[in-house]
Amino acid sequence: MSIQAVGMSNGAYCAPKAKGVSFSGEEAPAKQSGNIGKAIASTFVTGLGQVCDGRTKTGLKQFGTGLGLEVLAGVLTSVGMSVKNKVGSTLALVGATAAGIGYVANKIFSIVDAYKGGK
Repeated sequence: MSIQAVGMSNGAYCAPKAKGVSFSGEEAPAKQSGNIGKAIASTFVTGLGQVCDGRTKTGLKQFGTGLGLEVLAGVLTSVGMSVKNKVGSTLALVGATAAGIGYVANKIFSIVDAYKGGK
């Protein structure tokens, strides 16, 4: 809901006096300041933006999840390439693909969360 200033006949405007507060008493959302740098940090290292934001535990969880999914995808790819059985190879490569998709989802979540600042 947006509030627009109402023009008075004497040229004055009726607008909220308090900064960031609307007529209904709700506070306006805080401005995003400096969060693009944190999002860029999370682009290069998953979870680094959260660590820069002071949320170390969350950042380490996201880093560990990303690292675990990368290792899992690598191991399953190696198994899929070395297995002589066609069914086992297919299952391993499907698992590696799923782990890769999970890694990308974790990376995107980390970037968006760093940008939003944990709100």
